[in-house]
Amino acid sequence: MSKIELSEKLHASLYSTDLKTQAETIDQFYSDLATFNDPLVSVTGIDHVKAQFRFLTWFSSITSVIKSVTTTHDTVLIDADVTFAIAFIPIKIRSLTKFTFNSHGKVIAHEDVWSIRDIIQSIPLMGYLYQFGVRMNGTVSSHVINRVGWLFEKKVNKIQ
Repeated sequence: MSKIELSEKLHASLYSTDLKTQAETIDQFYSDLATFNDPLVSVTGIDHVKAQFRFLTWFSSITSVIKSVTTTHDTVLIDADVTFAIAFIPIKIRSLTKFTFNSHGKVIAHEDVWSIRDIIQSIPLMGYLYQFGVRMNGTVSSHVINRVGWLFEKKVNKIQ
C-alpha cells in the first residue's frame, strides 16, 4: 500500500464515529511516541492520540470528502471538507491533515489545520452573530487605531 493510499485509509478510519476502528488504526499504524496537533491540542503517545479521536465518536455522524492529496518523501497532506453532525446540525470545516511517516512506515506526527471561524460560521445563528461581531470589531478597532494613530506616526518619524 502506498503512503497516499495508507493516508486516505487513516483519514477515513480516524474521522469516523467508530471507536473500535479508530483504536485499531492507531495501534496498527502509529508509532508509540506519535504526536497529534491541531489548533486546540498537542499530545504525544498513542494513548493520548486515541483520546483525541475518541472525542469524535460523540458526533452523530462524520463525513469527509477529500479534495486533494499531495506527498513528499516522508509526508502526505490531505485537503478535505469534513462535516460533523450533532443531531441534525451539520458543522462543515475545511481541514488540512498532514501525516509524517518514519522509515518503518509508521505515523510519527499527525497535524490537523482548520479554522475556528469555519466552525462557528457553519452553526445556524452563531454564524450570523459571529459575522456581525467580526464586522463590528473591525469597525471599532479601525476607529480606535485612527484616533491614536498619531502615536504610531511619531514612532515612524523617529525611525526615519
